[in-house]
Amino acid sequence: MDRPIMLRNVRQKKTTLMHMVIVLLAVALVFPAVSYAKTQLSIMTHTNATFNKWIEEKLEAYCQLNPDVEFHYTIAGNAEMDEKLMVMLAGGAAPDIVNIYYPSNQHLMLNGYFDVAPPFVYEELKKNYIESAWRDMVINGTVYGYPMEITVIAPVIKEDVYDANGVAAPATFDDLLVAQQKLTQLNSDGTYKQLGVNFRSGANSWIMHRWTPLLWGYGADLLDEKGYPAFNNPQGIYATEVLKELSPPGALDFLTGNTATITQGAHFRQSALLADPSLRLKVLPALRGVDGKQVAPIYHWGTVVSKDSPNKEAAWEFLRWLHSPEQIDTLPVVTSSAPTTYSSIRHFQNDAWMMTFIANFDHGRLYPSVPNWAAAEKILITTVHQRVFRGNFSVPEVLRNAEVEVKAALGLL
Repeated sequence: MDRPIMLRNVRQKKTTLMHMVIVLLAVALVFPAVSYAKTQLSIMTHTNATFNKWIEEKLEAYCQLNPDVEFHYTIAGNAEMDEKLMVMLAGGAAPDIVNIYYPSNQHLMLNGYFDVAPPFVYEELKKNYIESAWRDMVINGTVYGYPMEITVIAPVIKEDVYDANGVAAPATFDDLLVAQQKLTQLNSDGTYKQLGVNFRSGANSWIMHRWTPLLWGYGADLLDEKGYPAFNNPQGIYATEVLKELSPPGALDFLTGNTATITQGAHFRQSALLADPSLRLKVLPALRGVDGKQVAPIYHWGTVVSKDSPNKEAAWEFLRWLHSPEQIDTLPVVTSSAPTTYSSIRHFQNDAWMMTFIANFDHGRLYPSVPNWAAAEKILITTVHQRVFRGNFSVPEVLRNAEVEVKAALGLL
């Protein structure tokens, strides 16, 4: 927005003013007007009301500091983000700056759709950011951008329900089964009066966030070291059976129903307390598997620059400003997402909720980093949702078929 220029000492004689006008007109005739075009930067992010507002405020602040820059901001629905971006990339119309979701968008990095980050990005990540927060932005030794929001998934419990029933908070994956057994109560008609654990979700990434740690905890995996499916084995079958036990049909919602346990990220507190300020929520340390080690899935939203952007230098300069501690440290305060920089952690030293999530970063485990993983992930989400949660298929049959489909998606057949 152009600011009006205030003129002082406007008491000029009419003749002097007329002389000035004549001189200016003469100059204009001799020297043609010069038009200074602004640098146009397009940016696309996922949908989150508080996050989107934060971005808009930062764009406006940057334009005030750099009036020669103009932004075009697009907000995409989370579910359609990947497909929409693929269409834009294929059509040569990708935004200059993209807010990408790991793990489903990592294939775009691997397939060369994004610019390799300038050297200063790596230096700033090492200096300012927690390593577990930015390692997702490095694939095969190449840095692609900055972390924006990071989420490690951990158990969240209602302390009142646990205390009232004398049940200890889970510390292992087996403890989830204990909580399900001891805390679940039925009405006379067979419906749930109270539920210990609810891992049920729609056909979305939350299936992966709740199934995958069970695979890890019981000794299975999504892929092995050679990139082949590693879930169709006795350990994977047992982990999936546990998922079914923790995701019963007719399960009560955590917020609106009387359910005691769920898994979520740090941002969940904000929406939960808006829904019910009286909730006594507690996040737990990452659960231990059969090997005694703590493990939890970790994912993030990061920012990258499109490889074909005509304004790469300007885009990276903006991201350098946006991801400086002075700017990015305000994001977790606004969105309740976990902090990513060393300086931002200091703001939460007395916040037990946030500090537990930060401690869980050390136990965060990444999803596979292989080409076409997004396609494989969609197969697994559909498989678990339709065949495990909703179908009448046996778990061994489901995993056997899923293994074949995933191999096909990854080009392993």
